[in-house]
Amino acid sequence: MTNVGTGDFTFELVPNWAAKAPITEAVGVAVDSQDRVFIFNRADDAEAPQVIVLDTNSNVLNTWGYGVVGRPHGIWRRRTTRFTSPMTSDMPCGSSPPRAS
Repeated sequence: MTNVGTGDFTFELVPNWAAKAPITEAVGVAVDSQDRVFIFNRADDAEAPQVIVLDTNSNVLNTWGYGVVGRPHGIWRRRTTRFTSPMTSDMPCGSSPPRAS
């Protein structure tokens, strides 16, 4: 096992953890309060999802953003008083991803 980081920020490398996910090039990763992993995926294929949501066992929970963003760059989570929402740095004006349930 390979561990990286220090103190409260120590992580274990799990080889092939997301091997089943349709990831082309992960350009950003965010985790919400329910430990769901949001991956911003850079894919040239309009049929490939640009946001992939995984659970802690790397099962795909949801995908969206097919062909919406040309060259995605980052993702983070934003907490409001009612829900936690993934935010991306490249979504076109006026569009929004579905709410994470």
